[in-house]
Amino acid sequence: MTRAEPGSCTGKPSGPAGRPGREVKMRALLWTVGVIAAILVLLGLLLEAVRWLVIIGIIALAAVIVLASFRGRRSAQNYPSRR
Repeated sequence: MTRAEPGSCTGKPSGPAGRPGREVKMRALLWTVGVIAAILVLLGLLLEAVRWLVIIGIIALAAVIVLASFRGRRSAQNYPSRR
């Protein structure tokens, strides 16, 4: 029967080089890369959403300006100036 190495839960030697912390470091690196990738994806989606909201806001602002100018002309025609 083989003895468990220090820091190991099983009796198997850890890794080909026999270093006990190698799997833990690799797992931590994978988690770090995964979290950073998820943050970048979410940031990209957020920036895309903000871009579309700005475009929709500009279109709405243009529509309000056009409608206000039409209503202003209509009200000016209903109330002619007194001279």
